[in-house]
Amino acid sequence: MTTIIVENDLNAILLVESRSFKGNGTPGLIFPGETTTIHFSAAKGEALSIATMYGWSNDLFFAPESPGISVYNSLGDPVQGDVSSMIKLWDNGTKISQKPGSNVTHSGTADP
Repeated sequence: MTTIIVENDLNAILLVESRSFKGNGTPGLIFPGETTTIHFSAAKGEALSIATMYGWSNDLFFAPESPGISVYNSLGDPVQGDVSSMIKLWDNGTKISQKPGSNVTHSGTADP
């Protein structure tokens, strides 16, 4: 009989951070032209992936392409500043497409 022992000898670290961010007003929405700042820890080679809904739509959301926004550039320096050019508007494709606005109804009807 052979005995195999598996042992974890690494210090565990949190690989994923998940949290909410919001604007400063009430309600905490981030309106066009407004900004928000987030702070987090990351190692070289990691990427930031966010998703946020476009509120006046049925299923549109903002997110970067996979695997996300590189946290460090090719020189190994942290990426800082405005990264909005790396964010795209996506259509989840689960609802019938219509012009976004406050009158959009969320009927639950799937987009064929």
